Amino acid sequence: MANTYPEKIDLFLVAESLRQERGGKITILGAFSGGRVLLSKGGTFPVALPIAFLIAFNVGKGHFKTRIRITDPNGKPVVEDLPTGDIDKAPEQTMQLMVNFGVFEFSMPGRYRVDSFLDDRVYTEYLNVGVGDQTF
Repeated sequence: MANTYPEKIDLFLVAESLRQERGGKITILGAFSGGRVLLSKGGTFPVALPIAFLIAFNVGKGHFKTRIRITDPNGKPVVEDLPTGDIDKAPEQTMQLMVNFGVFEFSMPGRYRVDSFLDDRVYTEYLNVGVGDQTF
């Protein structure tokens, strides 16, 4: 049976840590609002922080090989094609990719691109990293 791919990501959440619980529940520690990670004023780069991504798709069905790629604001790959496992998705269930980095180094402030892949199809979101009340 052929895979049916979602058109878009339905949820992109950035946090300090994620944990899968029984019954499909996810415990979220230290969620960052609006895909923005702001250091306190006076913060300097590079900076190493615990970071995790929850990426969810409501639509689609099939068996998917998943991976993630992260690119810095200059377009340089920071994480290249990290395999995140195989997932089977039935039409009535949400597919969730959870990626926890114990410590992740952000080399500079700016807009980081987060690409998640279902097989060879790419889905893109962005993470903005800055200091204080910086706008993007």
